[in-house]
Amino acid sequence: MVKVVSNKKQLERLVSIMEANPDIAKGICGKAQAKKRWDRFTTELNSIGPPVRTCDKWIKVWADLKFKIKKKKTENKTEIQATGGGPNRLHTFSNLEESVIGLLSIDASIDPPGIEFGQEEIQNMETNCTHVDEDPDPITTNEITADESDAPIKTCLKKNKQKGEDERLSILKNQTNMQEDFNNEVKSTMRELKKKISSLEEYTKKMYYQKKDKNKELLAIKREKLQLYKEDLRSRQRDRTARLKLKQQKLEIKKTQVEMHLQKI
Repeated sequence: MVKVVSNKKQLERLVSIMEANPDIAKGICGKAQAKKRWDRFTTELNSIGPPVRTCDKWIKVWADLKFKIKKKKTENKTEIQATGGGPNRLHTFSNLEESVIGLLSIDASIDPPGIEFGQEEIQNMETNCTHVDEDPDPITTNEITADESDAPIKTCLKKNKQKGEDERLSILKNQTNMQEDFNNEVKSTMRELKKKISSLEEYTKKMYYQKKDKNKELLAIKREKLQLYKEDLRSRQRDRTARLKLKQQKLEIKKTQVEMHLQKI
């Protein structure tokens, strides 16, 4: 099976599109809305091909790109945490990959703050915990119990843990705000669509009533013409009846005249 490879312009355009549509990039968009937008993205990406792919194939290209970058980041983290010598196996990232890392906050997802307490946390503890108030009555080392000596470290660990929790809550809050902004955008679009539909309904009703009124006018004109025709027909019938009656009267007169003439003879 021949492997189809996207060209550089297509990949750069794909990342650019994802930067303009972060909800699609992070998979927090509804399926129906996402499908319509991916159809539009597919047309745009195929226009600068080859290769030419279906909508589902372009979705897979984006998913594979994210997976590849996250995998490289995870391997880099493992390499950094490993002990011992050996060659440097750290992966490097292109400008395109760096854009995806920034867009998806991959660094925070691979190595979230507050999860592990390494060298940085120890240094923070040393900075935060080295200050000790001078006691006018110093206590000897033998008089310090284990709980008292561990107390400052436990306090610092608790503070760092709380800091990590706060940062995670901040990330979740940002994601929630993005989702809320997207929902507001959808609501605004729906309101605009509703207005357009309402305007179309009003226009349709207006055209319907105009046509209905016009039909009423045409029907009234036809009825008036029919009435005039009936009146004309009745008038002609009356005239015909009058002419026949007149002819009949003339015949009666002639008949009477003939009878009178015969009587004289």
